[in-house]
Amino acid sequence: NMPVVEIAGYEADDLIGTLAVKAAKDGFECYIVSPDKDLGQVAGENIYIHKPPFMGKPAEVLGVAELNKKWEIKNPKEIIDILGLWGDAVDNIPGIKGVGEKTAPKFLAEYGSLENTLANADKIKGAMGKKVQEGKEMAILSKKLATIILDVPVEFHEEDFKLSEWNKEMLSEIFAELEFKTLGKRLLGDSFTIATT
Repeated sequence: NMPVVEIAGYEADDLIGTLAVKAAKDGFECYIVSPDKDLGQVAGENIYIHKPPFMGKPAEVLGVAELNKKWEIKNPKEIIDILGLWGDAVDNIPGIKGVGEKTAPKFLAEYGSLENTLANADKIKGAMGKKVQEGKEMAILSKKLATIILDVPVEFHEEDFKLSEWNKEMLSEIFAELEFKTLGKRLLGDSFTIATT
């Protein structure tokens, strides 16, 4: 009984971003739970990014100020420019080979955008200038890949997202079929067992 939203032709991030923006406009405080870097661009008034704990690092809740500080930017929307330059291997965003997490914010601070960085590539000295010149097409593609669509044709209605009681009988069947013994006990209680044949 968990609400699910799917629209053909759109990625989950696009739906998440669009619904968060619409819910925030309706006065809801939204927390996008994801480790993905690109979702940071959606942060704004009443929209926060909740990064789950990972590899010993604690969970983080990031609003606009925290994201700006973390990425060394002025606005979370600039994250797409950073990812266009730097890339993100986790999300298959290539970026410009050789431009890293320290260089990308410097370019953005100096030139203001990915496009202006590319337009001024001939002014960047040494090997890095050559890398930027050679990586122009990849940078533009990367920015496009990193950009979350925020006008997906989906409506936000609060009642559609209310959780109802679990269908314990169906959960029990699924957990038994998948042999999720520990999860079954945690969610359904110690009486949950998997029949052996």
